[in-house]
Amino acid sequence: FHYRGSRRICLPGQLHVLHPDEAHDGAAGTDGGFGYRILYIPPELVRDALAGRALPFVADPIQQLGPAAGLIASLLSDIDEPINELSSAEIAVAVADGLVSLSGHPDRQKAAIDTRAVELARDYLAAHAREQTSASILEKIAGTDRFTIARHFRWAF
Repeated sequence: FHYRGSRRICLPGQLHVLHPDEAHDGAAGTDGGFGYRILYIPPELVRDALAGRALPFVADPIQQLGPAAGLIASLLSDIDEPINELSSAEIAVAVADGLVSLSGHPDRQKAAIDTRAVELARDYLAAHAREQTSASILEKIAGTDRFTIARHFRWAF
């Protein structure tokens, strides 16, 4: 594909991160064609997951599947399934944290896990496992925002 004035080659097993406001195209590297899966996250959702901090800039559009890129790529495994409110928050947090890591400028220390909030949310989910739980209910129960809940769940479990 062409991006930022250069031809780029993204191989199977790699992740490419494109900023949606920048022009790019797609082209097969061989006569066999190509296929890909795409995950578009609205910038405002990423910004919300970053608690209003600036959106990270990933300079290299081709990423190997290290921890940060691997987490983002894993989100594509269920891409055909509907995304509920809790999954949306989890995806936004994973993408936001992954982009911060891939930007090469991690700007914060990992916060201590809010064990009380995580346990309150987990206990509620366990007690209501047959119900669809909204993120707003978990926010009220845990006393924190959905992105913190998602982030701390990932860290705790």
